[in-house]
Amino acid sequence: MGRIWFFDDRDVVAWQHVTRHVHRPRKHPDGPVMRPETTLEKRSNRGWAWPSVLFDEQDGLFKAWYEMIVEGKAYGCYAFSEDGLTWQRPDLGLVRFEGSKKNNLFYLGYLLCYRTAKPNMDVELAYSADAQAWTRVAPNVRYIRNGPHGSWDCGLIHCAPAPVCAGDKMYVYYLGTNSNHAGGTVDGRPLRTSLCLAVATPGRMVSVRAKRSGTVLVGPVKVTGGRLLLDADTRKGELAVALRKPDTFDELPGFGAKEADKVSNNASDHPASWKGNSNLSRLRGRSVLIQAHLEQGDLFSLRFA
Repeated sequence: MGRIWFFDDRDVVAWQHVTRHVHRPRKHPDGPVMRPETTLEKRSNRGWAWPSVLFDEQDGLFKAWYEMIVEGKAYGCYAFSEDGLTWQRPDLGLVRFEGSKKNNLFYLGYLLCYRTAKPNMDVELAYSADAQAWTRVAPNVRYIRNGPHGSWDCGLIHCAPAPVCAGDKMYVYYLGTNSNHAGGTVDGRPLRTSLCLAVATPGRMVSVRAKRSGTVLVGPVKVTGGRLLLDADTRKGELAVALRKPDTFDELPGFGAKEADKVSNNASDHPASWKGNSNLSRLRGRSVLIQAHLEQGDLFSLRFA
């Protein structure tokens, strides 16, 4: 069995007095990590578009590609960074702009389809197990919200295709602009765009949350390891886990709620235990239901290992 997440209800049998909670990334406190600097970027009449950022492990560099439009012509741009925060625009010598190839441009082709106009755009989370059928994790709950009036991202927000994991952080790069996508700007000021950054914790985008006391029941799942590991934050409360039989819902002897040790910390792989025993070897291969009892906390995921 792989890790059980709570992006959707596929593994959930029932829950009571808990909710699915989206954990928003924290926007970088210093604002955009890339602002218009080059002549092309400052002259762009539509600002930046379609950023894509990845970490190249071989080179040890963050690499970004983005589009600039000047007088109706699209230019692909490239930049790199050692820390994901301070960026350099190398001279690629590939494309001539205003009589010089001393720039970070390359040719780029897209098929862009514009269908509807909205005053602004923001970001929600969607989940798919096969990249074909998609489910909104929490409809109308913004993952990255527009900034306040007059900020860099008060208008449109376009996320890069995928987040970048850097150690114990997950970098969510996005295009922030004051454009309203209808020919004007949200704040009435001249158009401005930039590459912005929000920082999240890997694996902690969505949780099951109990404000007071609640339970979530998942399964049936096969015990595939010797321990059940919990990713949870219960510093203000507690978490306890009981194992049940799928056919009768009875608690398994020795693994019930009364025997369960309570967890009151913030850990990504905390072993569930019952009276000090976390060994599940004798249950290996059996199908069980996992019932988590939450008191003022978040359960992000669980897995056998």
